[in-house]
Amino acid sequence: MYRMTKNLIAVLLMTLLVGCGADSGGDRAEGVEPGPPPSGGNPPETPEPPETPEGTIDVAAITADDSAVSEMLAVELNSPLTLTFSLIVNDNLTVTGLTSANARFSLASLNPNPGSSKGMSWQSLIETSEDPICRSQSDIDDSNTQCSQFSTETDPALIPDEARKVQDPQAVGKVALPQATTENSGILSANDDGSWSYQFNQQVADAESEERVHRACIQFSINTSIANSCVDFVPAEVVAAANGSSGTSIEDDFYQLHHGRQIVTEQSCNSCHAELALHGGGRTQTDYCVTCHNPGSWDANSGNSIDFKQMIHKIHYGRELPNLSDGEPYKIWGFRNGEHDYSNTSYPQDMMTCGRCHAGDEDVEFANVQGSLIPEAVLTNDGHSWVTDPTKQACESCHEKLFTDNLKLNGNQPSTNHTSYTDERDCAGCHRDRGAEEPGGLQANQAHRDFVNEAGLALTLNIVDIQNTAAGEMPTVLFEVVDVMGQRVDLHDPESMCSEARFDIRAPYDAAADYRARISAGGSPADLTAVGDHVFAAVIASPMPSEVDTLAVTLDFNYPFECGDSSSPKVRLDAAVAYAASTADSATPRREVIDVAQCNDCHGRFLLTSQYHGGTRGVNSPETCSACHNSEFATSDRTRELGLLVHGIHASAMREMPHKDWDTSKLQYPGELSDCSSCHVNGSYTLPLALVREPIKSTSSTYVTATAGSCASCHDTELAKSHMVSAGGALFDVSFEEASMASESCDVCHGTGKSADVDLVHSR
Repeated sequence: MYRMTKNLIAVLLMTLLVGCGADSGGDRAEGVEPGPPPSGGNPPETPEPPETPEGTIDVAAITADDSAVSEMLAVELNSPLTLTFSLIVNDNLTVTGLTSANARFSLASLNPNPGSSKGMSWQSLIETSEDPICRSQSDIDDSNTQCSQFSTETDPALIPDEARKVQDPQAVGKVALPQATTENSGILSANDDGSWSYQFNQQVADAESEERVHRACIQFSINTSIANSCVDFVPAEVVAAANGSSGTSIEDDFYQLHHGRQIVTEQSCNSCHAELALHGGGRTQTDYCVTCHNPGSWDANSGNSIDFKQMIHKIHYGRELPNLSDGEPYKIWGFRNGEHDYSNTSYPQDMMTCGRCHAGDEDVEFANVQGSLIPEAVLTNDGHSWVTDPTKQACESCHEKLFTDNLKLNGNQPSTNHTSYTDERDCAGCHRDRGAEEPGGLQANQAHRDFVNEAGLALTLNIVDIQNTAAGEMPTVLFEVVDVMGQRVDLHDPESMCSEARFDIRAPYDAAADYRARISAGGSPADLTAVGDHVFAAVIASPMPSEVDTLAVTLDFNYPFECGDSSSPKVRLDAAVAYAASTADSATPRREVIDVAQCNDCHGRFLLTSQYHGGTRGVNSPETCSACHNSEFATSDRTRELGLLVHGIHASAMREMPHKDWDTSKLQYPGELSDCSSCHVNGSYTLPLALVREPIKSTSSTYVTATAGSCASCHDTELAKSHMVSAGGALFDVSFEEASMASESCDVCHGTGKSADVDLVHSR
C-alpha cells in the first residue's frame, strides 16, 4: 500500500520539481517552496553545537537520523535511590550535555491485589492530583478549560456544573483524583566513564525490609527516537548486595527468582501498530506504560480508570462497549483537558482472541490439547495470568453491564448475580484455571474460545481440477473439503456436511493481465455432482469467452454452525484459488501483490466479520476479493477496484476527502502509512509496475490511468492530482479509450533508483 503522511506530500512535489525540471507544470503550493526570509534580512544562522571530546556527542547535536540506545547499568539504595545508565548514539558515541529536560523517571512497586482478589498490580510511587473543577478566575481564563464560573467548594453536591473544566455530558467528575506521574527534579550527573546517574527525589519506603519487586524507567526527550529503559529490582536485596546488579533485572536470572508481572510486550502490539509511540512518541515500551497506568490512577473529568488493562481493553473495544448503546461513549480527557473519544475506535478482528495480545506457555499447551487457536502474542512469563488471576477490573473493561445490570454481552443474565462484586472479589473462585485437559466452561481461555472460527479452520477447501476452459465451453470446477485427519468430507451426506452449506465460484479473467470480468456459479451441496472418492464438480453455466490467456477460479464455502437455523453464525472455510489455461499453453497465475499473512497481523483471519458480505467471501484470501473488485467495478461516486479501495480505506487519516464514509471516525490505521511493505510483497508497489495495467474505472462512467489511480487513492488532493497529470502524463475522469491512449511516465522520477524513488519519498 502506498503510504505517506500529509506533511510529506509537499516535500515529494518539491523533489520532483527539482529532479524533473521547473517546466513540468504548476505544482507549487504553500509548503513546497521555502518561502521568503523573515523581515529584517536573512534568517539567523543555526548556532554550531559546542565542541565535544572525541567519542562523544552533545545532546543538542543529536538529529533524527541518529540512532540511540540506553541500558540500565546499576541500581543503588545505600544512598538515595540512584539509577546508573548508559546513553549511546550511533553505536559508539557517549552523550554529553544531558539535562533534566532530556529525561523523565518513573518508579512503581508491584503490590498484591486487594482483598481476596488474586494476582498483583503495579502502583506508582510518584503521584499528582487532577482536579476537574475550576478553582479561580485564572482557571476560567485558561484556554484549556471550558468552565464559566469557579468554585472553592469541596462537597461535590455543592459544586455547580458550570465550574467543571470540561463541559461534556460524560465529564461528570467533581472530585480531585490521583494520577501517577514521573519526576526529573532529582540530581542528574555525568560519570567519568560516559555513563549517567540519577538520584530520585521519591524514595522506596522501608528499603531494608522491602521485599516487593519495584520498577524504575526512563523516558528520554532527545531529537531522535529511543526506547524507554526500565529495570526491575527488589530493594532489600539491592541494599544487602550493594553491588548495583544483584537483586535487579540487570542479572539474567532475576525473573527466574522473582515475579515481574510480564504480561504484554510492545512486540505484540507492534505487529499491528508498527511502532507503539504515545504521548508525543516518547513512550514506546509497555513495561514503562504500566508504571503510570495502574489501578490507582484516574481521569478526574470522566471518572474513568486509566489502569493499563482497563484502558487498552476499552480502547480496542470502543465501538462495541455495552454502555455505548445507552449513549455513554468511552472518553478520557488527557493533557490540557484534551478529549479522547474512543467510541468509534475499530478493532479489525474478534476481541475474544485474547491470545493475540498476551499469552504464556500454558496457553499454547491449552491450544494444542483442545485444538483451539494457537496464541499469536509474544509469550511472556506472566502472559497466562488472564486465566489464572481474572479480576473485576480486567473483566468489566469489556463486560461493562455485568457488574451494574447483571447482563452478559449478549444481553442475557448470567446464572450468578455479579452486581455486588467489588475489586476485592476473588473472581478465580468460579473462573479458576482448571488446566488444559478438562477446562471448565467458566475458565477464561475456554469461555473466550471462538468455536465457529475453529470449525472453519478444521476444514480445508481445495480445487482439484478445472476442466473445459476453451472458448465457448462451460468450465467445470472439481473440488474437495478435507478434515483435520486428511479425509475428504462427503458433501452429500447430511451427517457429514450440513445440507444448507453454500459454495460460491467466481472465475475472473484474464489472470495474465488485469481482471476485468468474470463468470460465476453457486449453490448448495445438492447442486454438486459427485465424481468419485468424495470429489465434487460444479459447472459454471456461462460459456468461456474467447481470447483469454488464463482463467482464475476462486471458491468460497460456508455453512451454518447450527444446521437448520438460518440465524446461526456461518462457519467459513478459507477460500481457494486455482488457475487454468484457456488459449495459452500453460496457466499464468495472477501477479502476487500482497501476502495475507501481513494483512492478518491486524485482521487475525482476513475479514472474518459479518460486516462484509456476511463474512462469507474471500476468507483469508484477498485475491478472491479481486475476482469481483476488479478494474471495472465502480459505483456512481467511487471506484471499488480492490487496490484503490483498500488504499482509500486505510488512508482515512491523510485523504482530503474520505473514500465514501471511511473517515477517521470509522477507521484509524494503526501502522505507518508510508511503509508500503507492511502490506505489499516483492516490491509490487515500486515503479515501473511489473505489469502494464489497463485503466481503472473510477466512477460508473469514467476511468483513471492505473498508476495515478493507485497513488491518488491516498494522495487525493487536487494539487497532487495536477502533478500526476502535468508531470506524469496521468488522466483522471476520462473515457476508457482516452485513458488507454495515455502514456504515464511516473517512473521517470519515481522509478527504482531514481531521484524520487517511491521507497525514498515514502521513507521521509
